[in-house]
Amino acid sequence: MHYRGAPDAEREVLTILHRLLASETRGGIEIFRANFAFELKFSGFDKGGAISEFMAREPFAGRVPIFVGDDTTDEAGFAVVVARGGHAYSVGDRRAGVSGVFDNPTAVRAWLAAFAT
Repeated sequence: MHYRGAPDAEREVLTILHRLLASETRGGIEIFRANFAFELKFSGFDKGGAISEFMAREPFAGRVPIFVGDDTTDEAGFAVVVARGGHAYSVGDRRAGVSGVFDNPTAVRAWLAAFAT
């Protein structure tokens, strides 16, 4: 849940998420702080696991993965991509194990546009 457009709402958003999760009967859902956002996920799952699942199936199997992220919730993805011989890029701050860093989201979009052509 992003609150980038209303940064003063952080506490209210977190309170609402905790209230919603308290009523969740399955349990096992975790809240992670991200860049002006909160991410929800079931325990035992992360972006690295998701990438591994994609890379095990067509059309991704045998390809070189590229992953771009901007916060701590992306670090498992960075690790899996690099371990598979791919390229991991952080946005803003350098994160552990990345291949490179983009200054901002505008730089990522420009890189993607150039890559696509």
